[in-house]
Amino acid sequence: MKTHLSLKRFALALALAGSSAAMATTVDLTTDPVASQFYTTYGNANVYSLLLQAQWYDIQNGGGTGPKNPFHIESSPGQIKNEVVIYTGSSGGPINTNPPGFDNPYNSPEGSNKKSDYADTAGNNATPPDPNGKAIINNYDTTWDADIAALKSVVGDSLVFLFNNNQTDSNGSADQTLAIWAKLWVTDANDVVQDLTGDGLFFLYLSNMGAAYGEGGTLTGDASAYNGGDQSAPLAGTASTDYVMAGGKMCTDANLYPQACDGTQAYEFDHNLGQKQAVYAAIFPVLDAYLASLDDNVVGYTLHLQLNMGCDPAITATNGSCLSQSLNGGDEQLFLVTGVGKTPPPPNETPEPETLALAGLALLGMVVARRRIGKH
Repeated sequence: MKTHLSLKRFALALALAGSSAAMATTVDLTTDPVASQFYTTYGNANVYSLLLQAQWYDIQNGGGTGPKNPFHIESSPGQIKNEVVIYTGSSGGPINTNPPGFDNPYNSPEGSNKKSDYADTAGNNATPPDPNGKAIINNYDTTWDADIAALKSVVGDSLVFLFNNNQTDSNGSADQTLAIWAKLWVTDANDVVQDLTGDGLFFLYLSNMGAAYGEGGTLTGDASAYNGGDQSAPLAGTASTDYVMAGGKMCTDANLYPQACDGTQAYEFDHNLGQKQAVYAAIFPVLDAYLASLDDNVVGYTLHLQLNMGCDPAITATNGSCLSQSLNGGDEQLFLVTGVGKTPPPPNETPEPETLALAGLALLGMVVARRRIGKH
């Protein structure tokens, strides 16, 4: 495998910076032009596979893919108790309490509800936090909310959303993946939704944008280009869906290029690792830029997050494209850490095939295997 010095610098730049005064974890997403190919865009979100990044880092630098690898981020409730947590599964363990200015996390389904079709921040199969007493203006009952001043103070202007997948595998790979969708927006003290870009982009989405389930996403896409309007819920039909597929197994060759899991693969990645490890990192560049543009006069500004996991049968056709991707294990974790820097725009030149392969392996990313990528 050819070694690109710029890729090696990317790995070092993306290494966790360790403990900070604001948060326990800092993720550095400051990259050079070649490294900017390492994500797939779903709607307004750029998504990275931490497992593939860990393997790639080990190839370049050694040290294995375990706890000493900068992309190995533990995510059990006890491990993330110092982070700002959005969604958590307690499993009898500690339930995170966020600082003032942040809703406490939603708690995943428990008991007989754990194997449910779906859970969301509207309170379906997930216990919502008490919206009172968190010093948040316009704190909604059906979203996870954060005071912008607190967000900028505790997390910063660059937000990294980390997620772990915790599906069962009783039916092989069919049970390992999970449908997920998210919507974000900001209101001021008067509950007016803010234009995040100045040209009519009010709502941001993690979305498959109506593509076939498991095949959406754009390699190194423009996260500001998607404008889905004000969607109240993800849409899903028999051939298309807004739900993004997360989790499951994927295989690559020695250059980390995707291939069939047919016994000849060099690497096999299981993105369904349960609570022990975060497997995805997502950033919303438009939101980061908006937060950075705000001055200190942000009293009453609030970030709202609507999260849906698993396919809601009420809004999905009878033979919908992701009905089988239910929340069958529960105990997923979604939490916020501090990002350093911003992902630059992709370069004009066409990267080499192995670089594009890495870019496409974000949320399972098998769509890359269905595309032909040209060489220089």
